Amino acid sequence: MLAISHLNTVADKARSKRLDPHYTKITTDIEKEVAAKVRAISALTGISLSDAVNEALKKWVETKKKENSFEI
Repeated sequence: MLAISHLNTVADKARSKRLDPHYTKITTDIEKEVAAKVRAISALTGISLSDAVNEALKKWVETKKKENSFEI
């Protein structure tokens, strides 16, 4: 029962992000092995795929800004 409750919470968060004007949908291709690992870690930690990708991209942007000394 806990798993179903958790899935409902994750689904509710996803719906609310779709309605939030601060979010946009991005579609991309990811290696199957990477995707499988991300899905597994996401399921084990309760962190949504959306939140995991958002966190990773924020770190990537900060790294690129430092490496290239630019502001965006």
